[in-house]
Amino acid sequence: MLDKVAPRISGEIPLTYQRRADAIMGALSDFKGEPTPITKDAHGFIENAMRVSRKQPINGGAANGRTMLQTSRALRSINNVTLLGFTTLTSLGDLALPIIRSQSFSSWAKAQYNLAADPEYSRAMKEIGVAMENIVHDRMIHMYGGVDSKGSNAFFNATMLTPWTDMNRKMAGAVGYETFKMYQTKTAKHYNPNVALENQSRQYKMAYRQLSMFGMQDYAKGQRRGDTSLSDRKLLDDDKALRMGVLKFANQSVFQPNADDTPLWAQTPTGALLFQLKSFPLMMQRMAGNVLTEAYRHRNFKPLLYFMTLGPASGAGALAIKDIVQRRGGEDEKSPEVRVRNAAKFMGYDEKVHGNEQNFLGWYLEGLMQMGGFGLIADVLHSSASQVDNGAYGQQRIWSTLLGPSYGLGNSAITMTAGIKDAAMGSTPASNAKERSAAREFASRIPVVGGVRSAREGITDRLAGEKSESSGGRSAFKSGFSNAFK
Repeated sequence: MLDKVAPRISGEIPLTYQRRADAIMGALSDFKGEPTPITKDAHGFIENAMRVSRKQPINGGAANGRTMLQTSRALRSINNVTLLGFTTLTSLGDLALPIIRSQSFSSWAKAQYNLAADPEYSRAMKEIGVAMENIVHDRMIHMYGGVDSKGSNAFFNATMLTPWTDMNRKMAGAVGYETFKMYQTKTAKHYNPNVALENQSRQYKMAYRQLSMFGMQDYAKGQRRGDTSLSDRKLLDDDKALRMGVLKFANQSVFQPNADDTPLWAQTPTGALLFQLKSFPLMMQRMAGNVLTEAYRHRNFKPLLYFMTLGPASGAGALAIKDIVQRRGGEDEKSPEVRVRNAAKFMGYDEKVHGNEQNFLGWYLEGLMQMGGFGLIADVLHSSASQVDNGAYGQQRIWSTLLGPSYGLGNSAITMTAGIKDAAMGSTPASNAKERSAAREFASRIPVVGGVRSAREGITDRLAGEKSESSGGRSAFKSGFSNAFK
Protein backbone atom coordinates (compact mmCIF):
# COMPACT_ATOMS: atom_id res chain seq x y z
CA MET A 1 0.00 0.00 0.00
CA LEU A 2 2.82 2.38 0.86
CA ASP A 3 4.53 1.64 -2.44
CA LYS A 4 1.28 2.23 -4.27
CA VAL A 5 0.87 5.76 -2.91
CA ALA A 6 4.59 6.59 -3.07
CA PRO A 7 5.77 9.61 -5.08
CA ARG A 8 8.05 8.76 -7.96
CA ILE A 9 10.92 10.58 -9.63
CA SER A 10 11.70 9.35 -13.13
CA GLY A 11 9.65 6.28 -12.30
CA GLU A 12 11.66 5.46 -9.16
CA ILE A 13 10.59 5.72 -5.51
CA PRO A 14 12.93 8.17 -3.69
CA LEU A 15 15.33 6.56 -1.20
CA THR A 16 14.09 8.82 1.61
CA TYR A 17 10.53 7.58 1.13
CA GLN A 18 11.70 3.96 1.11
CA ARG A 19 13.44 4.44 4.45
CA ARG A 20 10.39 6.05 6.00
CA ALA A 21 8.23 3.21 4.74
CA ASP A 22 10.65 0.71 6.29
CA ALA A 23 10.42 2.61 9.59
CA ILE A 24 6.62 2.47 9.50
CA MET A 25 6.68 -1.26 8.80
CA GLY A 26 9.17 -1.75 11.64
CA ALA A 27 6.91 0.13 14.07
CA LEU A 28 3.88 -1.94 13.01
CA SER A 29 5.93 -5.11 13.52
CA ASP A 30 7.20 -4.01 16.94
CA PHE A 31 3.88 -2.82 18.38
CA LYS A 32 1.43 -5.05 16.40
CA GLY A 33 -0.59 -2.00 15.39
CA GLU A 34 -1.32 -1.04 19.01
CA PRO A 35 -0.80 2.53 20.23
CA THR A 36 2.74 3.22 21.37
CA PRO A 37 3.38 2.74 25.11
CA ILE A 38 5.88 5.60 25.06
CA THR A 39 4.74 8.35 27.42
CA LYS A 40 5.03 12.04 26.80
CA ASP A 41 7.93 12.28 29.25
CA ALA A 42 9.73 9.38 27.61
CA HIS A 43 9.20 10.97 24.21
CA GLY A 44 10.76 14.19 25.53
CA PHE A 45 13.75 12.27 26.88
CA ILE A 46 14.29 10.51 23.54
CA GLU A 47 13.98 13.78 21.63
CA ASN A 48 16.50 15.54 23.88
CA ALA A 49 18.90 12.61 23.66
CA MET A 50 18.75 12.88 19.87
CA ARG A 51 19.28 16.65 20.03
CA VAL A 52 22.37 16.19 22.19
CA SER A 53 23.81 13.67 19.73
CA ARG A 54 23.29 16.23 16.95
CA LYS A 55 25.00 19.00 19.04
CA GLN A 56 21.72 20.91 19.38
CA PRO A 57 20.41 22.64 22.54
CA ILE A 58 18.01 20.63 24.69
CA ASN A 59 14.35 21.66 24.66
CA GLY A 60 12.95 22.94 27.93
CA GLY A 61 11.97 26.60 28.08
CA ALA A 62 13.95 29.68 29.05
CA ALA A 63 16.38 27.71 31.24
CA ASN A 64 17.70 26.08 28.07
CA GLY A 65 17.38 29.14 25.85
CA ARG A 66 20.06 30.71 23.71
CA THR A 67 21.01 33.38 26.25
CA MET A 68 21.45 30.84 29.03
CA LEU A 69 23.40 28.58 26.69
CA GLN A 70 25.80 31.38 25.78
CA THR A 71 26.19 32.40 29.43
CA SER A 72 26.91 28.82 30.49
CA ARG A 73 29.44 28.37 27.70
CA ALA A 74 31.22 31.63 28.58
CA LEU A 75 31.47 30.75 32.29
CA ARG A 76 32.82 27.27 31.54
CA SER A 77 35.37 28.72 29.14
CA ILE A 78 36.58 31.15 31.81
CA ASN A 79 36.91 28.29 34.29
CA ASN A 80 38.80 26.16 31.77
CA VAL A 81 41.37 28.84 30.99
CA THR A 82 41.85 30.11 34.55
CA LEU A 83 41.76 26.84 36.53
CA LEU A 84 43.11 24.10 34.26
CA GLY A 85 46.55 25.32 33.29
CA PHE A 86 48.25 22.23 34.75
CA THR A 87 45.77 19.56 33.69
CA THR A 88 48.40 18.05 31.40
CA LEU A 89 50.51 17.23 34.46
CA THR A 90 47.44 15.85 36.21
CA SER A 91 46.94 13.54 33.24
CA LEU A 92 50.39 11.95 33.51
CA GLY A 93 48.76 9.06 35.37
CA ASP A 94 46.85 8.16 32.20
CA LEU A 95 49.83 6.04 31.16
CA ALA A 96 48.79 3.31 33.62
CA LEU A 97 45.10 3.11 32.70
CA PRO A 98 45.45 0.93 29.54
CA ILE A 99 47.45 -1.62 31.57
CA ILE A 100 44.67 -1.80 34.17
CA ARG A 101 42.01 -2.15 31.49
CA SER A 102 43.94 -4.81 29.55
CA GLN A 103 45.15 -6.68 32.67
CA SER A 104 48.39 -7.32 30.77
CA PHE A 105 51.68 -5.47 31.03
CA SER A 106 53.08 -7.56 28.17
CA SER A 107 50.33 -6.31 25.83
CA TRP A 108 51.20 -2.74 26.80
CA ALA A 109 54.91 -3.36 26.13
CA LYS A 110 54.21 -4.96 22.72
CA ALA A 111 52.04 -2.02 21.75
CA GLN A 112 54.77 0.49 22.61
CA TYR A 113 57.36 -1.48 20.64
CA ASN A 114 55.15 -1.83 17.55
CA LEU A 115 54.18 1.85 17.58
CA ALA A 116 57.85 2.85 17.70
CA ALA A 117 59.23 0.26 15.28
CA ASP A 118 56.52 -0.09 12.63
CA PRO A 119 55.22 3.04 10.82
CA GLU A 120 52.41 1.03 9.19
CA TYR A 121 51.21 -0.14 12.58
CA SER A 122 51.17 3.46 13.81
CA ARG A 123 49.33 4.57 10.67
CA ALA A 124 46.66 1.91 11.13
CA MET A 125 45.98 3.08 14.69
CA LYS A 126 45.75 6.68 13.57
CA GLU A 127 43.31 5.86 10.76
CA ILE A 128 41.01 3.97 13.13
CA GLY A 129 40.33 7.37 14.70
CA VAL A 130 41.37 6.89 18.33
CA ALA A 131 42.96 10.36 18.29
CA MET A 132 40.86 12.02 15.59
CA GLU A 133 40.95 15.79 16.04
CA ASN A 134 37.45 16.79 14.92
CA ILE A 135 34.01 17.30 16.36
CA VAL A 136 32.96 13.68 15.74
CA HIS A 137 35.06 12.63 18.72
CA ASP A 138 34.25 15.82 20.65
CA ARG A 139 37.81 16.52 21.71
CA MET A 140 38.94 16.62 25.30
CA ILE A 141 36.60 19.49 26.08
CA HIS A 142 33.78 17.00 26.88
CA MET A 143 35.82 16.01 29.92
CA TYR A 144 34.72 19.29 31.48
CA GLY A 145 31.00 18.91 30.85
CA GLY A 146 30.37 20.07 27.29
CA VAL A 147 31.66 21.91 24.25
CA ASP A 148 32.60 25.40 25.42
CA SER A 149 34.47 27.50 22.88
CA LYS A 150 37.27 27.73 20.37
CA GLY A 151 39.20 29.59 23.07
CA SER A 152 39.10 26.54 25.36
CA ASN A 153 40.28 24.29 22.54
CA ALA A 154 43.12 26.68 21.73
CA PHE A 155 44.08 26.84 25.42
CA PHE A 156 44.27 23.04 25.73
CA ASN A 157 46.40 22.91 22.60
CA ALA A 158 48.71 25.56 24.06
CA THR A 159 49.10 23.65 27.36
CA MET A 160 49.80 20.45 25.37
CA LEU A 161 46.77 18.66 26.82
CA THR A 162 45.30 17.89 23.40
CA PRO A 163 48.45 16.36 21.84
CA TRP A 164 49.20 14.51 25.09
CA THR A 165 45.71 12.99 25.11
CA ASP A 166 45.93 12.13 21.41
CA MET A 167 49.21 10.31 22.04
CA ASN A 168 47.75 8.39 24.97
CA ARG A 169 44.63 7.40 23.05
CA LYS A 170 46.71 6.17 20.14
CA MET A 171 48.80 4.16 22.58
CA ALA A 172 45.65 2.83 24.28
CA GLY A 173 44.23 1.72 20.92
CA ALA A 174 47.40 -0.24 20.21
CA VAL A 175 47.23 -1.83 23.68
CA GLY A 176 43.62 -2.82 22.96
CA TYR A 177 44.61 -4.51 19.71
CA GLU A 178 47.42 -6.44 21.40
CA THR A 179 45.05 -7.37 24.22
CA PHE A 180 42.48 -8.80 21.81
CA LYS A 181 45.19 -10.94 20.21
CA MET A 182 46.27 -12.17 23.63
CA TYR A 183 42.76 -13.17 24.69
CA GLN A 184 42.06 -14.86 21.35
CA THR A 185 45.20 -16.95 21.91
CA LYS A 186 43.96 -17.85 25.39
CA THR A 187 40.58 -19.00 24.09
CA ALA A 188 42.36 -21.23 21.53
CA LYS A 189 44.58 -22.66 24.24
CA HIS A 190 41.77 -23.51 26.65
CA TYR A 191 38.97 -24.37 24.21
CA ASN A 192 37.32 -27.79 24.50
CA PRO A 193 35.39 -28.59 21.30
CA ASN A 194 33.40 -31.32 23.05
CA VAL A 195 31.51 -29.07 25.48
CA ALA A 196 29.14 -26.13 25.15
CA LEU A 197 30.20 -22.53 25.83
CA GLU A 198 28.71 -22.48 29.34
CA ASN A 199 30.72 -25.58 30.27
CA GLN A 200 34.10 -24.34 29.06
CA SER A 201 36.98 -23.90 31.51
CA ARG A 202 37.31 -20.86 33.73
CA GLN A 203 40.29 -19.60 31.73
CA TYR A 204 38.31 -19.78 28.49
CA LYS A 205 35.31 -18.01 30.02
CA MET A 206 37.48 -15.21 31.39
CA ALA A 207 39.13 -14.59 28.01
CA TYR A 208 35.76 -14.81 26.24
CA ARG A 209 34.25 -12.31 28.69
CA GLN A 210 37.05 -9.82 28.10
CA LEU A 211 36.62 -10.08 24.33
CA SER A 212 32.84 -9.69 24.59
CA MET A 213 33.25 -6.47 26.62
CA PHE A 214 34.53 -4.85 23.43
CA GLY A 215 32.34 -6.65 20.90
CA MET A 216 35.08 -9.09 19.90
CA GLN A 217 33.46 -12.36 21.08
CA ASP A 218 33.13 -13.68 17.52
CA TYR A 219 36.93 -14.05 17.44
CA ALA A 220 37.00 -16.44 20.40
CA LYS A 221 37.90 -20.01 19.50
CA GLY A 222 34.79 -22.00 18.69
CA GLN A 223 32.83 -18.91 17.65
CA ARG A 224 31.91 -17.64 14.19
CA ARG A 225 35.31 -16.09 13.38
CA GLY A 226 37.41 -18.02 15.87
CA ASP A 227 39.71 -19.36 13.14
CA THR A 228 40.50 -15.87 11.80
CA SER A 229 43.71 -14.71 13.45
CA LEU A 230 43.66 -11.17 14.80
CA SER A 231 47.39 -11.01 14.10
CA ASP A 232 46.49 -10.28 10.46
CA ARG A 233 46.92 -6.49 10.42
CA LYS A 234 44.78 -6.15 7.32
CA LEU A 235 41.84 -6.53 9.68
CA LEU A 236 42.68 -3.14 11.17
CA ASP A 237 41.78 -1.61 7.82
CA ASP A 238 38.93 -3.88 6.76
CA ASP A 239 37.10 -5.22 9.83
CA LYS A 240 34.56 -2.81 11.27
CA ALA A 241 34.07 -4.90 14.43
CA LEU A 242 37.80 -4.80 15.22
CA ARG A 243 38.03 -1.08 14.56
CA MET A 244 35.05 -0.39 16.82
CA GLY A 245 36.55 -2.66 19.49
CA VAL A 246 39.83 -0.74 19.43
CA LEU A 247 37.92 2.55 19.70
CA LYS A 248 35.87 1.27 22.62
CA PHE A 249 39.00 0.09 24.42
CA ALA A 250 40.62 3.51 23.95
CA ASN A 251 37.48 5.29 25.18
CA GLN A 252 37.37 3.16 28.33
CA SER A 253 41.10 3.46 29.03
CA VAL A 254 41.99 7.09 28.28
CA PHE A 255 38.78 8.88 29.06
CA GLN A 256 37.17 11.24 26.58
CA PRO A 257 33.57 11.47 27.79
CA ASN A 258 31.01 12.16 25.08
CA ALA A 259 27.25 12.65 25.02
CA ASP A 260 26.65 8.97 25.77
CA ASP A 261 28.81 9.08 28.92
CA THR A 262 27.32 12.22 30.49
CA PRO A 263 23.88 12.31 32.17
CA LEU A 264 21.29 14.17 30.11
CA TRP A 265 20.57 16.67 32.89
CA ALA A 266 24.26 17.61 32.88
CA GLN A 267 24.02 18.67 29.23
CA THR A 268 21.61 21.51 29.88
CA PRO A 269 23.21 24.97 30.34
CA THR A 270 22.69 24.90 34.12
CA GLY A 271 23.54 21.22 34.48
CA ALA A 272 26.77 21.70 32.52
CA LEU A 273 27.88 24.34 35.04
CA LEU A 274 27.20 22.00 37.97
CA PHE A 275 28.80 19.02 36.22
CA GLN A 276 31.96 20.81 35.11
CA LEU A 277 35.11 18.92 36.24
CA LYS A 278 33.05 15.86 37.23
CA SER A 279 32.99 13.85 33.98
CA PHE A 280 36.51 12.50 34.44
CA PRO A 281 36.00 11.21 38.01
CA LEU A 282 32.71 9.66 36.85
CA MET A 283 34.52 7.69 34.14
CA MET A 284 37.19 6.68 36.65
CA GLN A 285 34.45 5.45 38.98
CA ARG A 286 33.11 3.24 36.20
CA MET A 287 36.55 1.71 35.67
CA ALA A 288 36.85 1.08 39.41
CA GLY A 289 33.43 -0.58 39.36
CA ASN A 290 34.53 -2.89 36.56
CA VAL A 291 37.71 -3.78 38.46
CA LEU A 292 35.76 -4.61 41.63
CA THR A 293 33.18 -6.60 39.68
CA GLU A 294 35.92 -8.71 38.12
CA ALA A 295 37.38 -9.40 41.55
CA TYR A 296 34.14 -10.03 43.46
CA ARG A 297 31.92 -11.73 40.91
CA HIS A 298 34.44 -13.51 38.68
CA ARG A 299 37.32 -14.02 41.13
CA ASN A 300 39.68 -12.30 38.69
CA PHE A 301 42.02 -10.29 40.91
CA LYS A 302 44.57 -9.30 38.29
CA PRO A 303 42.98 -5.94 37.36
CA LEU A 304 42.50 -5.14 41.06
CA LEU A 305 46.20 -5.84 41.67
CA TYR A 306 47.19 -3.44 38.88
CA PHE A 307 44.63 -0.89 40.07
CA MET A 308 45.93 -0.90 43.64
CA THR A 309 49.65 -0.87 42.77
CA LEU A 310 50.50 0.51 39.35
CA GLY A 311 47.65 3.04 39.49
CA PRO A 312 48.75 4.85 42.67
CA ALA A 313 52.39 4.64 41.55
CA SER A 314 51.61 6.51 38.32
CA GLY A 315 49.48 9.01 40.22
CA ALA A 316 52.26 9.56 42.75
CA GLY A 317 54.68 10.29 39.91
CA ALA A 318 52.28 12.92 38.54
CA LEU A 319 51.95 14.43 42.02
CA ALA A 320 55.71 14.70 42.46
CA ILE A 321 56.11 16.48 39.11
CA LYS A 322 53.26 18.87 39.93
CA ASP A 323 54.78 19.64 43.34
CA ILE A 324 57.99 20.73 41.65
CA VAL A 325 56.53 22.55 38.64
CA GLN A 326 53.84 24.34 40.64
CA ARG A 327 56.28 25.10 43.48
CA ARG A 328 53.99 23.83 46.21
CA GLY A 329 56.44 21.85 48.37
CA GLY A 330 58.80 22.55 51.26
CA GLU A 331 57.85 23.74 54.73
CA ASP A 332 56.31 26.92 53.34
CA GLU A 333 54.55 24.99 50.52
CA LYS A 334 56.00 27.49 48.05
CA SER A 335 59.19 25.67 47.03
CA PRO A 336 59.99 23.35 44.07
CA GLU A 337 60.18 20.31 46.33
CA VAL A 338 58.13 17.16 46.80
CA ARG A 339 55.35 17.79 49.29
CA VAL A 340 55.12 15.62 52.44
CA ARG A 341 52.04 13.38 52.51
CA ASN A 342 51.00 11.82 55.82
CA ALA A 343 48.47 9.09 56.63
CA ALA A 344 48.02 6.06 58.91
CA LYS A 345 50.26 3.05 58.78
CA PHE A 346 49.58 0.80 55.82
CA MET A 347 50.02 -2.96 55.78
CA GLY A 348 53.17 -4.04 54.01
CA TYR A 349 55.00 -0.98 55.28
CA ASP A 350 58.73 -1.40 56.03
CA GLU A 351 60.42 1.50 57.80
CA LYS A 352 63.85 0.64 56.36
CA VAL A 353 62.47 0.64 52.83
CA HIS A 354 59.72 3.25 52.90
CA GLY A 355 60.73 5.66 55.67
CA ASN A 356 57.99 7.45 57.61
CA GLU A 357 54.85 5.30 57.66
CA GLN A 358 52.37 8.18 57.39
CA ASN A 359 54.22 9.65 54.43
CA PHE A 360 54.14 6.26 52.71
CA LEU A 361 50.36 5.86 52.95
CA GLY A 362 49.83 9.53 52.17
CA TRP A 363 51.61 9.02 48.85
CA TYR A 364 49.57 5.89 48.22
CA LEU A 365 46.15 7.47 48.86
CA GLU A 366 46.84 10.72 47.02
CA GLY A 367 48.42 8.75 44.18
CA LEU A 368 45.26 6.66 43.96
CA MET A 369 43.13 9.81 43.77
CA GLN A 370 45.47 11.34 41.20
CA MET A 371 45.12 8.36 38.86
CA GLY A 372 42.68 8.91 36.00
CA GLY A 373 41.78 12.51 36.75
CA PHE A 374 40.80 12.29 40.40
CA GLY A 375 43.65 14.78 40.88
CA LEU A 376 41.29 17.58 39.87
CA ILE A 377 39.24 16.82 42.97
CA ALA A 378 42.33 16.06 45.09
CA ASP A 379 43.70 19.53 44.39
CA VAL A 380 40.44 21.12 45.53
CA LEU A 381 40.37 19.05 48.73
CA HIS A 382 43.97 19.94 49.53
CA SER A 383 43.37 23.63 48.84
CA SER A 384 40.40 23.67 51.21
CA ALA A 385 42.70 22.61 54.05
CA SER A 386 45.40 25.18 53.28
CA GLN A 387 45.97 28.07 55.70
CA VAL A 388 44.58 31.26 54.25
CA ASP A 389 43.58 34.62 55.62
CA ASN A 390 39.84 34.10 55.10
CA GLY A 391 38.49 31.17 57.14
CA ALA A 392 35.47 30.76 54.82
CA TYR A 393 37.77 29.94 51.91
CA GLY A 394 37.71 26.20 52.58
CA GLN A 395 33.92 26.19 52.70
CA GLN A 396 33.74 27.96 49.36
CA ARG A 397 36.10 25.44 47.79
CA ILE A 398 33.97 22.54 48.98
CA TRP A 399 30.82 24.14 47.56
CA SER A 400 32.69 24.76 44.31
CA THR A 401 33.41 21.04 44.17
CA LEU A 402 29.73 20.20 44.61
CA LEU A 403 28.19 22.97 42.48
CA GLY A 404 30.90 23.40 39.88
CA PRO A 405 33.71 25.96 39.54
CA SER A 406 31.28 28.65 38.37
CA TYR A 407 30.09 28.88 41.99
CA GLY A 408 33.65 29.74 42.95
CA LEU A 409 33.81 32.27 40.11
CA GLY A 410 30.87 34.13 41.64
CA ASN A 411 32.46 34.03 45.08
CA SER A 412 35.72 35.28 43.60
CA ALA A 413 33.94 38.31 42.16
CA ILE A 414 32.29 39.05 45.52
CA THR A 415 35.56 38.63 47.44
CA MET A 416 37.43 40.92 45.04
CA THR A 417 34.68 43.55 45.27
CA ALA A 418 34.75 43.42 49.07
CA GLY A 419 38.55 43.77 49.10
CA ILE A 420 38.54 46.76 46.76
CA LYS A 421 35.79 48.41 48.81
CA ASP A 422 37.63 47.75 52.08
CA ALA A 423 40.84 49.20 50.65
CA ALA A 424 39.02 52.31 49.47
CA MET A 425 36.91 52.96 52.58
CA GLY A 426 39.00 51.48 55.38
CA SER A 427 37.81 49.32 58.29
CA THR A 428 38.08 49.18 62.07
CA PRO A 429 40.17 47.57 63.39
CA ALA A 430 42.66 48.11 60.58
CA SER A 431 43.47 44.89 58.71
CA ASN A 432 44.42 43.88 55.22
CA ALA A 433 42.76 40.44 55.37
CA LYS A 434 40.03 41.32 52.86
CA GLU A 435 42.53 42.98 50.57
CA ARG A 436 44.74 39.88 50.63
CA SER A 437 41.76 37.63 49.91
CA ALA A 438 40.81 39.81 46.95
CA ALA A 439 44.36 39.84 45.63
CA ARG A 440 44.66 36.07 46.04
CA GLU A 441 41.41 35.48 44.12
CA PHE A 442 42.68 37.74 41.34
CA ALA A 443 46.03 35.95 41.21
CA SER A 444 44.46 32.48 41.24
CA ARG A 445 42.52 33.31 38.06
CA ILE A 446 45.58 34.22 36.03
CA PRO A 447 45.97 31.39 33.46
CA VAL A 448 48.80 28.95 34.30
CA VAL A 449 50.58 31.42 36.62
CA GLY A 450 47.71 31.20 39.11
CA GLY A 451 48.40 27.51 39.53
CA VAL A 452 51.91 28.13 40.92
CA ARG A 453 51.60 28.65 44.67
CA SER A 454 54.72 30.78 45.12
CA ALA A 455 53.74 33.02 42.20
CA ARG A 456 50.19 33.34 43.50
CA GLU A 457 51.33 34.28 47.00
CA GLY A 458 53.97 36.62 45.60
CA ILE A 459 51.32 38.48 43.60
CA THR A 460 49.13 38.61 46.73
CA ASP A 461 51.96 40.13 48.77
CA ARG A 462 52.76 42.57 45.96
CA LEU A 463 49.18 43.79 45.58
CA ALA A 464 47.94 43.71 49.17
CA GLY A 465 51.08 43.63 51.28
CA GLU A 466 52.10 40.91 53.69
CA LYS A 467 49.64 39.71 56.31
CA SER A 468 49.45 42.43 58.89
CA GLU A 469 47.12 44.14 61.36
CA SER A 470 48.46 47.57 60.37
CA SER A 471 47.04 49.89 57.77
CA GLY A 472 50.20 49.54 55.70
CA GLY A 473 48.80 46.51 54.00
CA ARG A 474 45.82 48.48 52.77
CA SER A 475 48.03 51.19 51.31
CA ALA A 476 50.11 48.60 49.56
CA PHE A 477 46.94 47.12 48.12
CA LYS A 478 45.79 50.49 46.77
CA SER A 479 49.04 51.19 44.96
CA GLY A 480 49.84 47.63 44.00
CA PHE A 481 46.41 46.81 42.62
CA SER A 482 46.28 49.94 40.52
CA ASN A 483 49.80 49.36 39.21
CA ALA A 484 48.83 45.84 38.11
CA PHE A 485 46.61 47.30 35.41
CA LYS A 486 49.07 49.88 34.08
